[in-house]
Amino acid sequence: MKDRLAEMEEELDTLKRQKKPSQEFKMPRKWGRTMNLSLKPKAMNKLLFFYFRKNGKIEPPKLVSYDDDVVVYNHKAYHVDPRAVWQWGKFKCYVYKEMDRRPVSNLNYKLIQERGDLTDGDEILIKATMRAMQDANKKPINKQAMIIVGIIVVVALAYMFTAGA
Repeated sequence: MKDRLAEMEEELDTLKRQKKPSQEFKMPRKWGRTMNLSLKPKAMNKLLFFYFRKNGKIEPPKLVSYDDDVVVYNHKAYHVDPRAVWQWGKFKCYVYKEMDRRPVSNLNYKLIQERGDLTDGDEILIKATMRAMQDANKKPINKQAMIIVGIIVVVALAYMFTAGA
């Protein structure tokens, strides 16, 4: 347990040293034109489509036509669900993974909760861990030293009052 705590302290120190000022994500300029086109009236029956590939790459956004609740992209059919729209500034977009027919969304909240992968309690857990680490780093006050300092203070006060009289 102490070894793990020491490892966590070292990791925290390294992260503090490496900490850079947070910067907002800047989208590539090439993406901007496509995204702005999605706001035009001509794009009324099209989706702003973000696509995550199996190989770990994100394709640039595309405007893709859809019929009823199906969009076809790369010869694959994907389900369109209006509850799965993501808002990015003024843009409304759908995010799809190549291997999943459904869009990335928050609709599977209960499934994630049942699986135990919910991150809602992480903040409390991390704060408690950090507090425990800080408490472990504090050196306990030596009670004997405090008693000796108290006696010296009492003797000094008694001497000052008796010497002045």
